[in-house]
Amino acid sequence: MNLQYHTWLFNIIAYFYQWFFKSQVKGYSKNIDKYGKHLNIPKGGKILDIGCGTGAFGKAFKLKDESYEVQGIDIAEKMVKRAKMKNKLVCEHGDILKGLRFPDNNFDLVIAGMVLHGLDQNKRNVLYKETSRIAKEYVLFQDYSPRRKWHISIIEWIERGDYFNFVRSIPAEFENFFDDVQIFEINSHTAWYLCKIPSK
Repeated sequence: MNLQYHTWLFNIIAYFYQWFFKSQVKGYSKNIDKYGKHLNIPKGGKILDIGCGTGAFGKAFKLKDESYEVQGIDIAEKMVKRAKMKNKLVCEHGDILKGLRFPDNNFDLVIAGMVLHGLDQNKRNVLYKETSRIAKEYVLFQDYSPRRKWHISIIEWIERGDYFNFVRSIPAEFENFFDDVQIFEINSHTAWYLCKIPSK
C-alpha cells in the first residue's frame, strides 16, 4: 500500500471510525479474556499499540487491568487526535517504518490490530524487526487468517493493501523473524498471532 494513500484514507475515515469504538473495545476485550493468560504481562506492564487508530485495542487492555501503562502510535494524525481527545488515551503520531524513538526491550507487550495486511511484504518485514527490537518477549498481531471471505476481499481491494498476498503467506512469514508463533482463532476469518521474539 502507498503510505500517502493509507494516511489520507484513515484521516478521512477517522470521524466515522469512532462510531465503532465501543464495539471494537468489546470485541478486543472478549479476546483478551479468552487468551490473555498467554501474554505474560506483569502488573504495571508497558504495552505499545502500533497503528492504534482511535485506540480500541489498547483501551481493552487498560480496562482489563488499570495498572497497565498503555500507549498508542499511528501514522494518521486525525486518528491520534480522536484517540487522545475522545477516548483519553496516551497516543502519538509516528511511523514505525521510519523507526520508533523507544529504546530496545522497552515494552512488556507490543500489539497491532489489523495493521499487517495493509502493508506490503517489505514494509511488514520492517515492522517485524522494529517490534521485535522494542518488545521484551512477545509481539501480538490480530489480523486476518488465510480463510478468505468475499466481502472482506471487496473491502480490502478498495483499501489497496496487501491483503491477498498476506493471507497466502501467513503464518509462514512470521517464522523468519520470531522464534515461535502461537495462533488463536478469533472467528472464521481473523486470528491472534502471538510471536515470541528471538533471544537477545
